[in-house]
Amino acid sequence: MAVEVLLKFGERKYIQYLINGDFYFSNAKKFRDIEVGQKNKGQGDILEGGSYVYAVDGQVYNNNDTALLKTIENQDILIHYAPANNIPVYCMFACDYDHICRIDENHIRVILSDDEKEDMRKHFAKADAVVVFANPQCLMNDFYKSLGETVKSDLVHYFQVSGIKEDGKVPHLDLSYYEYLTQDVPPEEIDGAKKYVFLEEYVYRSLFCKDMFFKNQQEYRIVLSDNRIEEPQVFHIDLSVKPKIFDLDMILNGDILEI
Repeated sequence: MAVEVLLKFGERKYIQYLINGDFYFSNAKKFRDIEVGQKNKGQGDILEGGSYVYAVDGQVYNNNDTALLKTIENQDILIHYAPANNIPVYCMFACDYDHICRIDENHIRVILSDDEKEDMRKHFAKADAVVVFANPQCLMNDFYKSLGETVKSDLVHYFQVSGIKEDGKVPHLDLSYYEYLTQDVPPEEIDGAKKYVFLEEYVYRSLFCKDMFFKNQQEYRIVLSDNRIEEPQVFHIDLSVKPKIFDLDMILNGDILEI
């Protein structure tokens, strides 16, 4: 999917600071707290930087001396990747070719599906404005210049992170999710099975994964993989092209926007 335009939904009083290059980054712990504490699944996500593991017959070992700590039978286990907890994350909505109607060089319409509109209203109920970044590549170049080349950015990949459930059957894992996480280390064949290894240096990949529940958010994320924050923090970016802010209704109604 080619990203044509990036959108940031939110309350105008907060997102207006993007015009001057002030980006409010959060972290996985905060996103989990929003779902658990505020009961807001959509803006929050208990699976941020983690997943469920359905263990039919499992063993837990100590990483340091490989001692067997316990065995597990028929349990659903919620795990989080601790090294990902405090990595700064910034989220936006990615518009592809089908989302954008270009009137001319300086004017566009944003075309969202009814399902996308409904989820945006539901998940971000307080949003009243949208910041439009008309040139995503220019934005990312500004990030690299301001914060360095280690900045990671990508579309979010959607998987059955909460597990694939079928009536009358034991839930099972979405293997494609684990193949994505462990892509940097070739799997090891052991007695007819495969061993997948997920190294800490690549833990940022977990922040580019979301459950299918969130698919209509069409997320594009910027991840500062070398940074750690205990609480949400503003990072300033020197923007070569300033974005523009519009009322939410102008986006949802498909009004013509001057960019």
